[in-house]
Amino acid sequence: MHTTARCIIAAAAVCAVFGETAAAAPPAFKTPDSKVICFFEKPRTPHYVYCDWSNADDVAAEVRIRGKAELVPSGGALDPSGVPVLRRGASKRVGRLRCTSRPYGMRCVSLASANGFRVGAGIRPQLFVAAKRCRTEVPEGAGVFDVRATGVACRRARRVARTYYRSHEVRGWQCRERRLDLEHYRVRCTRRDAAVRFDFGS
Repeated sequence: MHTTARCIIAAAAVCAVFGETAAAAPPAFKTPDSKVICFFEKPRTPHYVYCDWSNADDVAAEVRIRGKAELVPSGGALDPSGVPVLRRGASKRVGRLRCTSRPYGMRCVSLASANGFRVGAGIRPQLFVAAKRCRTEVPEGAGVFDVRATGVACRRARRVARTYYRSHEVRGWQCRERRLDLEHYRVRCTRRDAAVRFDFGS
């Protein structure tokens, strides 16, 4: 799978992939600073999205529609000349794969599995998996339960949930609450690309 013909990004497109011609290769896109370049495997029904970035130490990142994101060998030096820019905050989606340009670089995710990665020239590559259920011990009566975390450890997710339950705010996080029943509420707190969802009540 990871062959020397994996990918080389040049001029306005990606060169031959698995023996395909440059004309048949999928179009590339890059961050505004030209330090991250990505492409979907196929223009219409891709199986994975691949990103390479400067200062990557010969590694790149990819995530498939099914399966975890992973670090893979880099396809070679980047040439951002002529590659279209994906402006900050904008997303590019093909099939069940989506990439969003962020201030730190690029965030790509499989909408089917919720697995993905964050990469950028100034950060360590981060691989994340679908929201995981975090064990909580509900005391007698009211309490926090059904805590789910995405892009954050369960220990911190539980802390966020309990802090919100006590004071209805969490410093550095944006939280939204909605009522599900008479004494049952659901809250979603986000911070950058991390998210914590939980219920509280009796």
